[in-house]
Amino acid sequence: MYRTEVKLKKIPMDELKKDYCDREKFEKFCKECRNYGTTWSCPPYSFAVEDYLKDYKDIYLIGVKIIFDEKTLEEINTKEKINDYTTETLKYMKDKIMMELLRVEKRYKGSKSLSAGGCKICDDCSRKNNIQCQHPDMMRYSLESMGFDVGGISSRLLNYELKWATETSLPEYFSLVTGLMTKTEIKGFEKELNI
Repeated sequence: MYRTEVKLKKIPMDELKKDYCDREKFEKFCKECRNYGTTWSCPPYSFAVEDYLKDYKDIYLIGVKIIFDEKTLEEINTKEKINDYTTETLKYMKDKIMMELLRVEKRYKGSKSLSAGGCKICDDCSRKNNIQCQHPDMMRYSLESMGFDVGGISSRLLNYELKWATETSLPEYFSLVTGLMTKTEIKGFEKELNI
């Protein structure tokens, strides 16, 4: 099994954009992904990202480490097992984080949550058929999809490196990075989250 560890960091949005955003560089990576242009949460967007972000004063970054126990690291040791376990574990944690952030978002007028990676609300995104998003109330964009350096954010602001599985082993942990953008400060934000 696994346990989770949550790290939080509040940073001014302008500082995050200045130090950790390079849309041109990260859109190149997005273009190499199978989700590019096929999901509403991924580029290319029909809006200017800068316009989408401009009204937010701060962002509360949230890093969730999924730390595997020794037994899991030993038993999940083939490509198929790693793929199945990773898919199941990350989907569960992404859904949990999403629901929690949507709940907090409703409490604080003018805030907007981000997704932890690509949107997986629907099994098959309606964008593939050029049909509008079926869940605009829940679909959110990720930091990386808007050109932010999630690896840099994770290592320099949340103080841990991103780790990856190999074909025969899980890393000691996986991590998800997301956030809540706000127009005003949230006192006691760490007490708001139940992840």
